[in-house]
Amino acid sequence: MKKKQWLAIGLILFSTSLSYAQEVKPIKASGSRYAFSYKPLELLVDTLNGARIVSLRYNDIEILYLNSSQDMNGSTFWPSPQSLWGWPPPANIDNKAYKAKIVANKLVLTSNIEPSLHIRVSKTIALNASDTSAMITYSIKNEGTRTIKLAPWEITRVPLEGPIVFPLENGLVSGSLATETFKTDAYVWYNQQNTKTTGAKFFANGKGWIAYISATYKLIFLKKFQDIASNQAAPSEAEVEVYTASDHSYSEIENQGKYTSLPPKDSLSYIVIWIVRQVPDTILIESGNQKLAEFIDSLSQQFSIPQSEPTSIPWQPKADDQRKVYYNNGQLKLIGFKPTEFPINLTISDVLGRIVMQKNINQSVSTTSILPSGVYILKVTDRYQKTINQKSVVH
Repeated sequence: MKKKQWLAIGLILFSTSLSYAQEVKPIKASGSRYAFSYKPLELLVDTLNGARIVSLRYNDIEILYLNSSQDMNGSTFWPSPQSLWGWPPPANIDNKAYKAKIVANKLVLTSNIEPSLHIRVSKTIALNASDTSAMITYSIKNEGTRTIKLAPWEITRVPLEGPIVFPLENGLVSGSLATETFKTDAYVWYNQQNTKTTGAKFFANGKGWIAYISATYKLIFLKKFQDIASNQAAPSEAEVEVYTASDHSYSEIENQGKYTSLPPKDSLSYIVIWIVRQVPDTILIESGNQKLAEFIDSLSQQFSIPQSEPTSIPWQPKADDQRKVYYNNGQLKLIGFKPTEFPINLTISDVLGRIVMQKNINQSVSTTSILPSGVYILKVTDRYQKTINQKSVVH
């Protein structure tokens, strides 16, 4: 009779975000800048100017708008809703210096505390060599003594050289710029270079991505992010927003995450994946082109946003902690967990952050699907929302 071989899962503990495969190490560039380069993609970050992404190049072609004389260049990050701070954006978050360090081929950037909101922002950037995508993890930490409520907000400025498109989940496009948009099938198009309305914005409940297409260079710049319901957005905000400057020089393609309550010293995270690709010669770059929209939608489905729990409490096991998760051929065993800690939520992801299994476990032995050989990241969350991330190898 063949003896069962049980594999202990989670021998290596993680305190950082999920692994991003084949990462390209950033290098210190001139002045206050750090660079990622893996042809055809190059990405540049300026630590003295809000840790903004100040260049995104594909085959030496610049994607972002960089010609503003009013410091409206590149890609930045703000807390939402805007009613929290009015205008201008909080300086320590938007345009002041961030501390920078390189950790495991990631660039980790941390702001000073913004005194008006009692928050600190960090940005962790990684470039994946296998598919030349960039993953940006934004974190907001409540450094104050009271619970606050806000949402993450990424703002990326692009030139008016081609259409913007995104899928509409439900509802209508609103705002003073909404009349310049039109819908074909499941997609909303904004022909920004021909817009007659400027200094204005539209709002919509998107479906996890938005893209700018450079008609001049036949390039797609796609931003993939967590899809949220319309009632999860911050007040007077939306998952997808687009603003076109009054001088008709650039548009901001903006995406927002969940409106979240943060107790003191707690944090939320928001992950965005950037992808740049050439438009196939067989596809016409034209607003309303269903073939183009479907191509971009298909491209977005090749990338997955790692799951995160914005308000979960980090679980730091003691040295003598005997809790373990064992897996063998479709059966899970949880050893050392107290009855009061159940139910336990188990999420298993591959190294690219794609969820392969998610299960609520109510007892110490549970049957589940069979995992193929590979490396996996396990996230275990007990009933008190204490979490631990673990790495495992299944043979």
